[in-house]
Amino acid sequence: MIEDVSEQRQLEEQLRQSQKMEAIGKLVGGIAHDFNNILAAIQGSIFVAHNNINNPASVTARLDDIQSLSSRAADMVQQLLTYARKGTVHMKPFVLNDFITHNLALSKTLVPENIHFHSSICDTPLPILGDATQVQQILMNLLNNAVDALDAVRQPQIAFEIQSYHASNAFHFRHPQLTQNQFARITIRDNGAGIDDAMLHSIFEPFFTTKEVGKGTGLGLAMIDGSMQTHHGCIEVESVVGQGTSFHLYFPLIEISKVEGSGNEKQETIQGGGELVLLVDDEEMLRQSTCEVLQLLGYEVLTAEDGQEAKALFDQHSDSICLILSDVVMPNMGGDELLKYVRQTAPTLPVILASGYDSQSFQEQSIIDDLYCDMINKPFRFDALSKAIAKRLKP
Repeated sequence: MIEDVSEQRQLEEQLRQSQKMEAIGKLVGGIAHDFNNILAAIQGSIFVAHNNINNPASVTARLDDIQSLSSRAADMVQQLLTYARKGTVHMKPFVLNDFITHNLALSKTLVPENIHFHSSICDTPLPILGDATQVQQILMNLLNNAVDALDAVRQPQIAFEIQSYHASNAFHFRHPQLTQNQFARITIRDNGAGIDDAMLHSIFEPFFTTKEVGKGTGLGLAMIDGSMQTHHGCIEVESVVGQGTSFHLYFPLIEISKVEGSGNEKQETIQGGGELVLLVDDEEMLRQSTCEVLQLLGYEVLTAEDGQEAKALFDQHSDSICLILSDVVMPNMGGDELLKYVRQTAPTLPVILASGYDSQSFQEQSIIDDLYCDMINKPFRFDALSKAIAKRLKP
């Protein structure tokens, strides 16, 4: 029996990953469209800045626009990497509506431009205990279903809403296993063909599908139902033939105090005090710009283009180097190998490893267990980098 359950869980994880890859395939066109828009806006801002070089206020405004647009692009890449990640369920507290606001751009790339998309997200914080990757997958699956339901609809519309919900007696009667009263409710509504009453009670059963052959496995809603049970919540559906379908997701709320960093953090940099930093990156332009930023922050900097060159510099200046900031994936020698070399003689030297890949997908146990090593994702905000460095140098 234990072996059977293990095999079932493995199959469920394989199916979940397969659904992710299928969704990512559909996302590619929308992501390319959004990235092209971002790049066009950046190029426009650069052109305006060049032509207003004698107007500092205008140049500053354009630079702020470029920073904002770059952050949007970076967030989208990070969301995509997080969504594609393999692994077990990782439940942690977070504010659901903040998460939705931050990640909705990625989900919306599934929705073609001919479909009118309307979102309404309440301002009151809705903290939940959940797995962010699973929540994202639930939303993308339901949005994908809504898009499919709008095929041949003349004026297609999708509405996305999130609000607080106080459970009624009728709700508790329908879901006696849910004893809590306060929930976050997400509603995804379309004006498609709707689902017949005779089929409505079967849509969460495995392998049941209303889609034509080749367009669905019949497992998507069953997986969503299982994910909602994992979150100690539930999913409900309302549908009227010829008018459309609404799916409601209910997540139990937790205390806001359990959410880390629930306050607003200021984006301010922390200055250094002349400490020597060894910077390692094989991308020349990034290495140069990061070096200049570190110098502006008040640090002395040594630079290396890979781990081999960094080894030589470390051997020469091991008594003076206060921190190493290194890329992970590089030719000749990567940051993880450099870390192992450094630890032979400097077991407590602060090291920050940075990568443009998903940091959780490649971490070796030796890196995870290293109390003096931190991970940071590229592209990093320099105020965040300054705080990460200061945390290690000025604990």
